[in-house]
Amino acid sequence: MKASVELAASVQQAIADLKARVATLSGAKKLPAGVDKAALARANEGVAAVESGWKTLTGQVKGGDYPAALEKGKELKAQAEDILKSIGGR
Repeated sequence: MKASVELAASVQQAIADLKARVATLSGAKKLPAGVDKAALARANEGVAAVESGWKTLTGQVKGGDYPAALEKGKELKAQAEDILKSIGGR
């Protein structure tokens, strides 16, 4: 149970970090080296996909499908981190 709580917190933090980075870059006058408008657009799409995945995960938890929810959480965390790295995040 502790692992699932920690995973949920880390997924939520990864999503928050991604959204913050996308918001920062969206408001920037000039994008940093290695990040272009297309990468930012893909990141925006990625935010929507990750948020949709989070809704799926919460539905799995509510339905009692904890193993699937844990796998989905791991997948979402990795996805958010990959997107964040693609736009110069940590």
